[in-house]
Amino acid sequence: NFDEYCKILKALPEKYKPITICLYHNEIKEGKHEVFEKQGFRVVCNGHDPCADNFLYTLLANLKGKKYFFSNSWTSAVQYAAMLGLKVFLYGPNISEVTSIDKNYDLNFVAESWVDFHNLHKDFYIFPDTDRTLQLEIAERELGVREMLTRSRMNKLLWRSFFSPEYFSRLMKYCRK
Repeated sequence: NFDEYCKILKALPEKYKPITICLYHNEIKEGKHEVFEKQGFRVVCNGHDPCADNFLYTLLANLKGKKYFFSNSWTSAVQYAAMLGLKVFLYGPNISEVTSIDKNYDLNFVAESWVDFHNLHKDFYIFPDTDRTLQLEIAERELGVREMLTRSRMNKLLWRSFFSPEYFSRLMKYCRK
């Protein structure tokens, strides 16, 4: 219920304001942004496709200058916000109350992921007390920071893969089409 969420957000102390609302593209298409705009909130969207080249850049632009990040659901944006040093809070309606899930998502998977995350990490995202050190550790793990390869290592890996017989035969089949 976005009307209820507006009330919850408006009741936050002034130090957490102004508040910018970020909605999924399908929620904006459905007109759900209007509830927030009527209550005086600025509404943004990070894009239509999380895999699009500019999605992460738009997210970063939307987070720029912010100190706090509130979310009513578990998303990658929660982790990016933590990595950028924002204090992150899971606050507001539970994901089970969200009625507008992108049709490309497996709702059961989203719900299971939320439950798993919530059970494992809920104590580290409680408003107003959070543990930034633990949030950062969780974000690094969830985003795979420790598994990231250097540019040089990635180039070597791709170069070796390109010349592997298995890859080369698949590439040649594709090129013949």
